[in-house]
Amino acid sequence: MFAMVAFGFGEIFGGLSIGQVVDRKGSKFASLVNMGYVLFTIALTLLYLNSPSYGFLVFFMAFMWGVEDGAVNTHCLEMLGFEFEDNTEPFSIFSMFEAFAVFIFQILQSFVGDNAHSYGQYVGLTGILGGIMCGATYFFDFKEHKSSGSHQQVPQSPNQLLDGSPMQGGSSSNKLSEIADEE
Repeated sequence: MFAMVAFGFGEIFGGLSIGQVVDRKGSKFASLVNMGYVLFTIALTLLYLNSPSYGFLVFFMAFMWGVEDGAVNTHCLEMLGFEFEDNTEPFSIFSMFEAFAVFIFQILQSFVGDNAHSYGQYVGLTGILGGIMCGATYFFDFKEHKSSGSHQQVPQSPNQLLDGSPMQGGSSSNKLSEIADEE
């Protein structure tokens, strides 16, 4: 039960860390970080299967599972939210395929034997598959979101919202008087 606390902290850390990676380095680099998280988590799991004792490794493995899960989910949802014009269809398709994949892998896991060797093979194969899928997102054509400054410019007058004129400094009364002079 206490291992799930480590998993929860890992989820929080993973989501926050991949958000920082996306903001600072971009989504392509975040794809590589996710691939590293997946492969490191699988290596920890295989290490634990060789010596299954309840100790520090259990909590560290649960924490890393949380980091990997939080990072991958946050990055997937970031791609779905920002890379497509219409958000409804991508989120629906993602949810459908995620549920279908869980169903398939639960069936496959039921055929895995109870010994550590067969479970290690299952974990290794699914980990390699997860690493490949995270690495494949590197080749996705991301729309990079770059801001021109540290703060977003706010329109000075309602007319800037309507006509799409460039937002520059100055008071709104000056802009309104310029518009009145033009008419």
